[in-house]
Order: sequence, then C-alpha cells, then structure tokens
Amino acid sequence: MIGWVGRLTFEKGPDVLLDAVRCVSDLPLVVSVVGSGAERSALQARARSLRLNFEMNVECYSVELGAHMDGLVQARIGTARALSLEAINARSVPVKLRDGVARLFAPFL
Repeated sequence: MIGWVGRLTFEKGPDVLLDAVRCVSDLPLVVSVVGSGAERSALQARARSLRLNFEMNVECYSVELGAHMDGLVQARIGTARALSLEAINARSVPVKLRDGVARLFAPFL
C-alpha cells in the first residue's frame, strides 16, 4: 500500500506518484490519496487512465477523526513487513498466478 496525504497542488508533486505507479503497474499495488487542491481533477483523470478506478471520496475536517485515522494507519504500519522487488520476483509460478487472478477481483473485495 502506498499513501499520500496532503494538498494536491503542483509544487507538492502528486503527479510524480502517479508516474511511479505507472512504472510498476505489474505489481499488486493499492494507492490511497487523501487531500484536495487545485490539481485534484487533473490527477483523478490521470489515475483513471491507469486502470479501473473504484473510489470513494470523503473530505472531513475533524481533529478527533484525524487522530483516530492516524491511530489506524500507525497500527497497520506497525504490523506491516518490508517487501522488496527481489522478494516479489522470487515468488513461485503458482503464487504469481494466484496473485494475478486475485488482482482481477480486487476492486470488488
């Protein structure tokens, strides 16, 4: 999972994230973007060009909700494990096939 939280403006470089995702489109990535700004519409159009785009947009301004979401993210990060390109490429053929089939259903899970 790759995340971006911030203002969606040119100087922050969210377009660089989308370019990077395009370069590794063969990996099972989930990219989450939280924010708004002048570049939002253009970035959404670029994201849609990458693949199917099933999304839900929510904008909330709440210190309590922000703290709660931060706690959830930190808990997830605490249980995450590092994954290298070498480890992904070293998967067995059956595992790669399984992952490829599962990726087809990811938008519906």
